[in-house]
Amino acid sequence: MTPEHPHNTAQAGQKRGRWTLVERLGAGAFGETWIASGDGGRTVALKLVAAPVGTEIKALSRMCHPAVPRLLDHGEWSGELNFVAMDLAPG
Repeated sequence: MTPEHPHNTAQAGQKRGRWTLVERLGAGAFGETWIASGDGGRTVALKLVAAPVGTEIKALSRMCHPAVPRLLDHGEWSGELNFVAMDLAPG
């Protein structure tokens, strides 16, 4: 990830929608994945991406399989930056 990547500014404690960033799990060409917590202490995997996520959201919302994380929430912040919250898989 390059220094000018829009998600390099994300830090633990910041909010994205109703989710609070806890710990960064990793980063790739399209953004970062964080452990985040929400209302009631629910813990999720939160993807922060600078690309449109409409296709991914449609696909995830139709899937129901134990090996595929459930889509829990999605949204936009700061213009073109998007987040997708999914079940946090152990391991």
